[in-house]
Parts: sequence; C-alpha cells; structure tokens
Amino acid sequence: MSDDEEYEFEYSDNDDDVDMGDDESSPEVAMENKYYLAKAVRDEKHHDENDAVEAAFQQVLDLDELGESIWGFRALKQLIKWEIRHSELEKAMKHYEQLLYRIATSAVITRNMGEKGVNGVLDFVSAHPVVPTNASGTSSASSDDSAWAILQQFYETTLATLQQNESRNERLWFKTNLKLGNLLFDRRMDSTKQSMQLLRIVKELLASCEANAAAVDDDDAATTGLKHDSQLLEVYALQIQLYTVQKDNKKLVELYEKALRVKPGVAHPRIVGVIRECGGKMHMMQGDWEQARNAFFEGFKNFDEAGEARRLQCLKYLVLANMLGESKINVFDSQEAKPYEQAKEIVAMTQLTDAFMNDDIKQFGT
Repeated sequence: MSDDEEYEFEYSDNDDDVDMGDDESSPEVAMENKYYLAKAVRDEKHHDENDAVEAAFQQVLDLDELGESIWGFRALKQLIKWEIRHSELEKAMKHYEQLLYRIATSAVITRNMGEKGVNGVLDFVSAHPVVPTNASGTSSASSDDSAWAILQQFYETTLATLQQNESRNERLWFKTNLKLGNLLFDRRMDSTKQSMQLLRIVKELLASCEANAAAVDDDDAATTGLKHDSQLLEVYALQIQLYTVQKDNKKLVELYEKALRVKPGVAHPRIVGVIRECGGKMHMMQGDWEQARNAFFEGFKNFDEAGEARRLQCLKYLVLANMLGESKINVFDSQEAKPYEQAKEIVAMTQLTDAFMNDDIKQFGT
C-alpha cells in the first residue's frame, strides 16, 4: 500500500454513511459542507499546518451545538486521528471523551456506529503510538513504555465510560476489555503489574459471561446462548494462552477440557485455532503424541480457514508431534496441508518428514 493509499485508509469514514436529504438550507447540509471542506483542507495540508486543519473541523463542531449531528461525530473522529498522528495527546484525549459522550447520549449515533468509532480510534492509537519527546526533540529511551501507557489511557477511558449507568454498553465493554487483555498478552506480560492486570481482566470477562448467562430470557435463549458460548470461548482462548506461557499444566488441562465442552456456535476459527494449538502443546508436555497431533491438525485447519499466518507455525508443531509419535502417516498427504508442502517456511520440515518416513539417516542429518 502506498503512502497516499494508507493515508486515505486511515482517515476513511465510510463506515457510517447516512442520507441526510437534499434540503440545502438545513443545518445538517451546512455541517456536511463544512465537514467536506475540512477534509479538503486536511488533504491539502497533509502533515503540515495543524492549526488550519483543526480549525476547519472545529467549525463543524461549532455548528453542532447540541452534539446531535452525524457530521459532528465524524469531525470528532477525524480530529482525534489527526491529533494522534501529530502527537497532540491532550487534545486527542479531550476530543475522544467528547466522542464517547456522544456515543452514550446521542440518538443519531447507532450502536453499530458507536462501536466502529471506538474500535477505529483504539486501532489507530495502536498503529500510531504517541511517543513523547524530550527537551532535545528526540524520543526518550523509554518511548515504548510511554506509548504503551498512552494506549492504556485510551482503553481505560473507554472502559470507565462504558461502565457508567447512563452509557452502559455491555457488548462494547466486553470487546474492548478483551482487546486490552490480548494486547497485554502480546506484550508477554513483562512485569508483575501487567500479569496481575491481565488476570483481573480475565476475571472480569468471565464474570460478565456468567452474568449474561444468568440473565437469559427463555424467548431468546438459543440466540443468547450462542453469543454467550462464543464470548466464553474468546475468554478461554486468552486464559489458555496465559497458562501455556506460564507452563501451568494443571490449570491448562482443566481449562482446555472445559473449552472443548463449549459449543463453538459462531466462534471465529482463529479462536478455535488458538485453543487447539495450546491443547496440542499441552498434550506434547504430557507425551501424548496422538492427541497432540490431532489437536495441532484441528488448530492448523482453523487458522487456515481464518487466513491466519499462524497456520504455518501450527503446521510445524503438527509435523514435530507426528515424528515424535513415530507415526507413519505423512502429514502432507492431507488435502489441507498439501498446498503448504513447498512453502519456504515449511520446506525444512518436509525434508525432515521425508527423511523420517524413509528411515534415511544421512538425509536426516543434513
């Protein structure tokens, strides 16, 4: 993707297209015109002259005095992303709080628009870390920690707002908390504080699942049950990865068996892949090669279905478990694995498999 294409993608707002009618004298049309003029200023200025861009979008907000227009909502999203990109953290946070308030109170902003708006901002902050600079204008040595602290600030502000009674959005709260948990895990919990935070998040998510299950109405039990099972599997996937890294095999065995008893419903295949891959590692630690092979194969298939690059790593584990179990079944004879037999990352494993299958010690040694 070119720089220009990336720029357009980052500032896209096609997720909340609405028809505001054709009355050119209406306030909505005036705000719409101001909004597109502001976008033109932004595109013309690109990375320079912050004040001009911010002032242009602020004109939209000034017209939207009641905070009830879709154009004011859009202008806030554009301002937040612009300010994040230019390390204007204080301004970005102020506008983000305004965005959250609109999502909670405006009848114009649908739940779907609100969720896309929040997720878009959080993803943008993740992709564009705001790193404070020191007096000399260069990034500090602890820039990674600073960027992480800022990202957490956005998440915590979101979660705090979503927990308020007047703006309670259980689904968005769950997704945001789960996303924060996965981010913490991806950082490999390099401190006791982060490990404790992750455990707290898992506990909160499990409690939310239990509360939702208890509140199920008989009339929509089937639909709500599928949603509950899918959410529960997402939390289990995070928890299972945590126990795998910690090598807590006792808890891992118990949780893995619980996860397999949950009906997957509409669970994303990536989630099932994560659970199965961790299950394969667990079985390998137990020396149960056949169960490990089966789990890795299921993990690989689900990662493949999800289009996850992680499928190749899982396939390597599958080959390893197959050899350690002294199985004479060629992994690459399966239609799912066959297309990856000549993949650059897999070739060494296929050669190892051939040597093993043919009892070719010389080839095995090379």
